[in-house]
Amino acid sequence: LNIGSSSDQPFGAARDINFGAVAFLRVPHRERNAWHFVLVYAPLSQIAFPIPMASYYWQPSDEFSMNIGLPLQMTYRPTDRWTFDLSYMLLTTIHAQGTYQVNEQWCAYGAFDWQNQSWFLHDRQDDQERLFLYDKRFSVGLKGTVMKHVSVDLSTGYLFDRFYFTGENYD
Repeated sequence: LNIGSSSDQPFGAARDINFGAVAFLRVPHRERNAWHFVLVYAPLSQIAFPIPMASYYWQPSDEFSMNIGLPLQMTYRPTDRWTFDLSYMLLTTIHAQGTYQVNEQWCAYGAFDWQNQSWFLHDRQDDQERLFLYDKRFSVGLKGTVMKHVSVDLSTGYLFDRFYFTGENYD
């Protein structure tokens, strides 16, 4: 369960508070695999009603794993230094990243992300109206650990197809 206030005036009014929930069941299958059953309710997501999901987690080797279904997720590690990740979630949430482990503390990466967010505006006339953001980005960067509990992520990239709008949904 979660509670939050995604608003330009956090917790400014009761209508700005949103409640969400996630229920998750993992049913092991064979030595490395499992069925996943999920029920998600996130009122500020693109689909603002409870979503049932099912997937099969398949791990045929230490180098490859895949969640087949929703959410879709794949990780491939062909060598100790290279890792490739891909994930998709309804409707337009995509993440693809390649990572190269330079040494024990540092890694370089390149990524593509297509994401969205939404917020309630405090002074809205309609309680269901939200401010939406959609964008896509390519990024490259260098991540590392500089001290025991301190990490650094230096990145640059190209942001495109960004747009904002207000309404009750994408329509």
